[in-house]
Amino acid sequence: MTSFSSRLKLVLKEKNISQSELSKSTGIGRNSISDYINGKYEPKNDKLNLIAKALNVNEKWLAGFDVEKERINEDLIYMNIGKQIYDEIIKSDVLNDYDIKALNYFKDTYEFESILIYSIKKILSVPFLEETFRSPQDIIDKLPTHKSVIYFYFLQTFKDYYKDMVKTNENLILNTLDSLYYLKPDEEIDRYPESMKIEFDERNIYVLDILENNLSQQLINDIDNILDNAMKKIKDLQNKYPMSESKKIAYLYNLAIEDIDEFEQSIKEIEIHPQNFASKKEYIDYLENIINEYYQKHK
Repeated sequence: MTSFSSRLKLVLKEKNISQSELSKSTGIGRNSISDYINGKYEPKNDKLNLIAKALNVNEKWLAGFDVEKERINEDLIYMNIGKQIYDEIIKSDVLNDYDIKALNYFKDTYEFESILIYSIKKILSVPFLEETFRSPQDIIDKLPTHKSVIYFYFLQTFKDYYKDMVKTNENLILNTLDSLYYLKPDEEIDRYPESMKIEFDERNIYVLDILENNLSQQLINDIDNILDNAMKKIKDLQNKYPMSESKKIAYLYNLAIEDIDEFEQSIKEIEIHPQNFASKKEYIDYLENIINEYYQKHK
């Protein structure tokens, strides 16, 4: 296996890029770049990715592995790994009704692939999993032994999208509870906006925050109690208002406006409910026809 420093020297020479230029394009300190080149130590995954992107080469090749040098389409890899996880989890017996709704809702939509990609990136970005999952392939390879944590973060991504984007009674309650939770005061400190950062190198960073703690504990308790009571009452609404299904409505707007300032005054022309059609194909055909007719009339 070739060393990282050897590969880095080679590609810098081939592309005629100086250490200073690489430092500027990656945001990595000049001294750290020099240490990498001299083989004093190797970068962590986040720094390796930054350097590989800046040099437009494959991360694994740059790390010294015997793989293709050309940079590969990362999103395509993430998406394919995501599809494998999706196919596994959708057949599992660990899902509740809400999980199944969230996973199925986006299956045939244009958002599906982007959610798959983001779900894998989310797993790779969890700090305490950084050493466990160094690459998307690690997620598949370690699925048998790390199924619970992989399923948790993968499913959480779909549930977050579903909760934020789909209008149902249940999601309104869950989003309201989330909003109230984040209103709860910090019991320990109130931060000033400024801080002092001293960086010796990428391995030693010291940050001094200026803090104060002059809040009334009784005030904190009173606000907490009010929010806790409100959250309890909102949770009780789940029994009063049954779960509802999302009903999509398509709106057709006339966006052929002369002045951009008039954009917000665009008039809603047609309101179309898909449940009025016998099939999805009939619904899509209708949309295409109505848009074509509208275009012919207004072109």
